[in-house]
Amino acid sequence: GGRLPAQSSPPLPALKQLTQLSPDTLKRISSNEIATLERTKRRDDLETGDTVWLNLKRGDLISFFRRFHNQVELVWNYPQRAIENEIQGVLLLKVTIDPTGELKDVELIRSSGYEILDSTAIRAIFTAGPFGPLPRAYPHPDLKFYAHFSYSLSGQFIYGKRR
Repeated sequence: GGRLPAQSSPPLPALKQLTQLSPDTLKRISSNEIATLERTKRRDDLETGDTVWLNLKRGDLISFFRRFHNQVELVWNYPQRAIENEIQGVLLLKVTIDPTGELKDVELIRSSGYEILDSTAIRAIFTAGPFGPLPRAYPHPDLKFYAHFSYSLSGQFIYGKRR
């Protein structure tokens, strides 16, 4: 195998440099713009920074949620052993995504009662990512949302709040 010749490249900036705003940028951001960002809400019944539900029907996250749902559905399956044993259940997960669309965390909030169903849903989320960037206007460092995964012998569904 041939090796590529070593190239000298400038050193990468430190994380602190990347995450600090320059004095010029700080001057350009008026206190009015900051106040507007702090008031931005995804829905009227949610405080800024709250965890939202996957079934968010409006706002700037709808295309992200559609992408998440579609990508997970492509890799999520009903375990054959669970079907054969007529195992059904609904679990609730809390998913955390960073602004680039990378999965940061999946937390089991409420188990279906069956480890095989819980682990299959969690594994599907890890397999399906990354999910593409969050909208630029999204004001929080991470997106956290709840999603139900329902296994029923009549089908399987991903959804937000129960109706």
